[in-house]
Amino acid sequence: MLIDFAGDDAYEATFNWTQGAALMGYGLLIDRNGNDEYVGREWAQGAAVLGAALFLDEAGNDVYRTDQYAQGVAAWGIAIHVDYEGDDVYEAQMLSQGVALPGGAGWLLNGKGNDNYYSKGKRPTGYGDAGIFDSWSQGCGVGFRGLQSGGVALLYDGAGRDRYEAGNFSQGGGYYFGIGLLRDGGKDNDVYIGSRYNQGFAAHEAIGYFEEAGGNDFYTTRQFVAQGLSWDETIVAFVDHGGDDVYEGGG
Repeated sequence: MLIDFAGDDAYEATFNWTQGAALMGYGLLIDRNGNDEYVGREWAQGAAVLGAALFLDEAGNDVYRTDQYAQGVAAWGIAIHVDYEGDDVYEAQMLSQGVALPGGAGWLLNGKGNDNYYSKGKRPTGYGDAGIFDSWSQGCGVGFRGLQSGGVALLYDGAGRDRYEAGNFSQGGGYYFGIGLLRDGGKDNDVYIGSRYNQGFAAHEAIGYFEEAGGNDFYTTRQFVAQGLSWDETIVAFVDHGGDDVYEGGG
């Protein structure tokens, strides 16, 4: 357990299982105020396996940087990453920002602020497309096909002008009995950048849900397999409540 009451803090770790993470137990990190920077590797900033983890930052313009398995990711347990307010930056390479592996509930909840979410660059896609990466992030329920069903994942952002960018399998979707949701509750002009299987998708008996409360939003993907895509006995909903929106999809 770690509780910090004030100050602009820098948390940096060169090893795994830090900054509000739990392995077969419980993990808690609370930072009450300040513009903070969190730098970790894997299983950090709200992550759990066979346990429960809570990461809570109450205020400030914060920066979160990791490799993977971070920022609200769980397997056979529950992990919640909460940031109440501030203009925040989330950076990862894959499997981060609200991810539920088998038996898990992984949630990232952000209250308000102009936030930037980024997750890609580690693993080139198995589809063979040059310059495209797998991500499995930003509200993604991930199952192991033929082995175990995925969990329940959520990325919720309450308000602000936000930007989401990720590789394949991201931004509100499920894979192999997984459930993934992304909801942006603000009515500002948001940007969503994806590649393939993004922005409300599901594949192989899964569920995906994407909801945007309003604003003049911009949606773009490298390929057309996105934006309310249902594949192989799945349920998907894509909801945008209002605004002059732009949708772009590749070939």
